Parts: sequence; C-alpha cells; structure tokens
Amino acid sequence: METIVRMPRSGAKGFGRTGFTLVELLIVVVILGILAGIVIAGFSNTSTEAKENMLKENLRVIRTQIGVYRAQHIDVSPGYAGGDVTGVPTEMDFLAQMTEKTDQYGDTATVDVAFGPYMRAWPVNPITKKSAVLILGNDEEVPDTVAEGDYGWLFKPDTVVFKAYCEGTDGTGVSYLDY
Repeated sequence: METIVRMPRSGAKGFGRTGFTLVELLIVVVILGILAGIVIAGFSNTSTEAKENMLKENLRVIRTQIGVYRAQHIDVSPGYAGGDVTGVPTEMDFLAQMTEKTDQYGDTATVDVAFGPYMRAWPVNPITKKSAVLILGNDEEVPDTVAEGDYGWLFKPDTVVFKAYCEGTDGTGVSYLDY
C-alpha cells in the first residue's frame, strides 16, 4: 500500500502561510475606519435632528400653554403683573405665571386658586442650552437676528409672538428663529 504525504501549501516565498500579511491588516483597518466614520456621521446627524425635533415640540407646547393662559385670563398674555397690559412685561412675571398657580389677574398665590400651573418646569432651549426668556415690551419690535446674551427664548406678550432665540438653521435651511 502506498502512503500519500500531504505537503503544506506554500505562499509566495515557499513557506507555509499561517497568518495575515501587513497589507491585509492595513486594508481591514482602513475599511473599519471608513465604516466608523459613516456611523459617527449618522449619529451626529441624528443628534442634531433630535435637538431640532425637541425644539419644535417645546415651541408647540409653550405656544399652546400661552393660549390656554390667555383664554383663562381675559385674553391677557403672561408676563404682565396683575394683568395690566399697559405695564412693562417682565421675565419674572412670565415665568411665575407659566409655572405657578395664578388668580384671574395673573397674580401668583400659594392658596388654592383657579388657574395654572401651565408648565411643570420651564424648558431649556435644546439648541442653545439656555432657558432664560427675552421679554419684549409693547413698543419693542421682534428682532430678525439673534443678539449675544443668555436667552434661549423670546416672547412679545402684546402680539403673542413666542420664538426660539437662537442662531442657525436646521437641515432644510429654515432658521431656528423662524420656527
């Protein structure tokens, strides 16, 4: 009987091949790097879209609650102390009237009163990470651009304009100020 002896396959230099070449490893590393870049870019875009969607949702909820406040307070917007629309609206009054219980004139009270709160807590603008509200007086115009400052929101009580106060545009080119 004849014995068959198997010889190992030989590589380019005649040696038995048992591993990967440096070139093969570099190709794999480059491919993994490209895939990682694509995945990270996708997550980055998803994060931006999530912030934009949260901004839109915050604006929808706040505008709705301002409408509810006006309906319960003789068509007076939050921000005016005691419901006096001839006075100067303030951020302090606005935030208190939106997050605390109020009487029919918009005065906050610790005793049981009929209205509010309209928001459990005041939201942070997800784009700017700021929660302060720039309140415009009756004689002030709504700006077309954003000035430097600590504000995340803008509200003009006499015309019931509530906007996100931040620079930039979304993925479709719409300014955040125009949301």
